[in-house]
Amino acid sequence: MENAISSALSGEALPRDRQTDIVENLLAEPDEDILVTWLMEEFGLEEKAATAAGSVRLPQGHGHIGRSLLSDIVKEMESGSLETEDPLTGEIYLRPLTYDEAVARLDLHHSDLKAGCFARLPYYGEAMARHVISNPDAPESSQERIGRVPNPTVHIALNQMRTVVNALIETYGKPAKIHIELARELKQNHRQKQEAIRRNRENEAANQRRNEELRTLGFADTYSNRLLLRLYEELPADERVCVYSGTPISKEMLFSGAVDIDHILPRSKTLDDSFANKVLCTREMNRIKGNRSPADVWTGDRLQDVVERAWRLFPRKAWRFQPDALDKFTSGGDFIARHLTDSQHIARLAKEYLGHLYGEDRNRRVFAIPGRLTAMLRAMWGLNGLLGDHNRAIADGELAKSRDDHRHHAVDAFVIACTNRAILQRVATAVGRAEAFNLGRWAEKGEFPEPFEGYRVTLRDRLDMMVISHKPDHGLPPGASGNSHVTSGQLHEETAYGAVHEEIRGKIMNLVTRKPIAALSEREIGQVRDLKLREALEEVAYDAKRDGIRLTDALANFGEQNGIRRVRVLKTEKYTINLSHGKGRFHKTYVPGANHCIEIFSTPEGKWCGEGVSVFDANRKDFTPAWRVQSNDARLVMRLHKGDTIEANFGDGRRYYVVRKLSPANNRIEFVPHLYAGKLGPGDYMQAAFSKLQKAGARLVRVDPIGRIIPVGRG
Repeated sequence: MENAISSALSGEALPRDRQTDIVENLLAEPDEDILVTWLMEEFGLEEKAATAAGSVRLPQGHGHIGRSLLSDIVKEMESGSLETEDPLTGEIYLRPLTYDEAVARLDLHHSDLKAGCFARLPYYGEAMARHVISNPDAPESSQERIGRVPNPTVHIALNQMRTVVNALIETYGKPAKIHIELARELKQNHRQKQEAIRRNRENEAANQRRNEELRTLGFADTYSNRLLLRLYEELPADERVCVYSGTPISKEMLFSGAVDIDHILPRSKTLDDSFANKVLCTREMNRIKGNRSPADVWTGDRLQDVVERAWRLFPRKAWRFQPDALDKFTSGGDFIARHLTDSQHIARLAKEYLGHLYGEDRNRRVFAIPGRLTAMLRAMWGLNGLLGDHNRAIADGELAKSRDDHRHHAVDAFVIACTNRAILQRVATAVGRAEAFNLGRWAEKGEFPEPFEGYRVTLRDRLDMMVISHKPDHGLPPGASGNSHVTSGQLHEETAYGAVHEEIRGKIMNLVTRKPIAALSEREIGQVRDLKLREALEEVAYDAKRDGIRLTDALANFGEQNGIRRVRVLKTEKYTINLSHGKGRFHKTYVPGANHCIEIFSTPEGKWCGEGVSVFDANRKDFTPAWRVQSNDARLVMRLHKGDTIEANFGDGRRYYVVRKLSPANNRIEFVPHLYAGKLGPGDYMQAAFSKLQKAGARLVRVDPIGRIIPVGRG
């Protein structure tokens, strides 16, 4: 490998750290396009040389010592020595340290560095110390103190895997073998390769041009400088400005410190470090925006100006400036690409983590297959139609996998369990043959052996019995390590209100607040406290709608003409919080934040009722629900949180449902069937009042990590 790349670099020897970078990318980067592009950009390789270097096959397996520890051992062996007596001459001389002696100087023992073998999976930070970052200030024995991976998605996935695997071990014993799926594609087809070659050539030409420009300007040819130029070139030639302020940006400003690269949507919330999430802005605006989305910094006309400017400057990125950008991000688009990257990282760590169940026998016991292979075999074995969704698209002549049913993961797991190295080799050969002969299909049905006789019927029966385990949002219990509250969440809304008792068109209003006139909605106009002003604003709204004028502009114009900047708006809220400050001299009313749970109770007459407990109340040490105070004879039936599972019969037999929304003000909850995994619209939720839940014989149940149903007692 080194010779191949060094020859491409005109014989220059690669430093050890650069060799390490290449090896790590060859091992870790699943996308061949990204790997080849990286080799061309970082080492100036031609496309042919980069492709050859990226195709180098590294020896299988890995050392039992991590790189950081290995570096420490080598340093000890290079710098340390021991006095030794020559047995023939009696001369005393210094000799280099042996491996075990160097390890001892690090207060370790060489036999302790072999692969671990555990009866159950320990916390991953204990088993894979080289992958985690420790916080020495965290509480003793906490995960933060032991160490955790920086990526929160990976952290959660590994912890959940430990929970599931250990539950399986406790129930059935340690598995003889474990098969997992790696999110890595098989060989690209001819069209994909040609498209990749075209992109690489374009990227290479663009990078070469930027290299020359940086050299002309007298700046270093680095990734960050090339990125500055690329973002600058993205801006229209006639409007190269800061998207947030409109301040002109010249090329001279790029390297003067006056311009920053900003992540439109916060990287801490999205983990999106792609070019699509980056723009140029002035340093001053970057400090104002900080680690927030545009809609979290600006509102009203100010945000509208930013959004409109974004549409002119870079239409493909403009959606990220909208108020609902974070919601869109989590529902698809770039979020999917991010999760593919997360999945690849998770799978690599998962394979190593699971290997700690088998010690030195790990490579024979833990087998990973590419994700693309799973999809191919699922279609070849006719499993895509098992979930009964007949409205799915057709892909390559086969029903596409349904992702609206959580059980599609179980179908994948079945395929993964039935796949071995022989099948993997057979599929790879068939795919290569299909590409070589330009065949329409990589294999015909029946060409590959079935997993076992009657497998489809067996799998369908198991799927019909399956109950999905959902994680309820119960928060943290009192006294949890490092925790000083019962549950997390917004205690109350940000707006502070005054308490009033007024009436508008027969409706009693109990809160009042001041709001910018231009920010009023049509509904809020009807709640303006001053009668004459309310009527005038209703006329403004009517005229604006009739004339096709934006309501915001019409209200701003009315306010400017009449010297009105803010107006008092009334509101009705059933539940409120009264807080005082300034030693009790000032009082404000707030609307509670999210609901923590609903306590459903039975009255002395046997009727089911419910009372919501807000996050604010759940965090009060002295809080007692009103129903407990009002009646000593009422009894708690169940306490429901979001994500809880209930069993009930709404006329089609006893089935399982997952609570999605708590609506104590409407005396009901909203829920969906436990299998449903699709994106929910307003009409997708099932609703039930407390009386309907009673009639359906609803009960709270817990589904453990391996799908067993456990009834939950009261509370």
